[in-house]
Amino acid sequence: MPGLRLTLTALVTVPLAACSAPVSVIAFRDCAGPSVTVKVREAEPGEVVTVKGSSFFVDCPQDARVPPTAVTDPIALHFVQKGEVHDLGSVTANPKSGKFSVEVTIPETARPGDGRIRAEQPVRTGTRITITSG
Repeated sequence: MPGLRLTLTALVTVPLAACSAPVSVIAFRDCAGPSVTVKVREAEPGEVVTVKGSSFFVDCPQDARVPPTAVTDPIALHFVQKGEVHDLGSVTANPKSGKFSVEVTIPETARPGDGRIRAEQPVRTGTRITITSG
């Protein structure tokens, strides 16, 4: 969810001078929202590029001892340019890390200029890529 920000937790034992026993404090986890990156900044129509995603989680427990749950449904990938949306397939995130890496092909119909590779699940996120004329 855009703007969702939680704090990273760790178990910290703090000895207090006035207490005879240590006090345990549970800190909180910081889960970044999902993100997508492309290894290259520019590509030509028909070129294969590597798309990487991270932090594809459906939850982010406040207690750092509880791991977040990765998205289990396929993550839809699209190439978007000037209002046109092209399906690039889908990928499943690693169930433990919430990450993925996949190769996709820039559509042959892509025109020179700015484009975006977008992932959708559970929220929409993406990254820019510039299309060059071969």
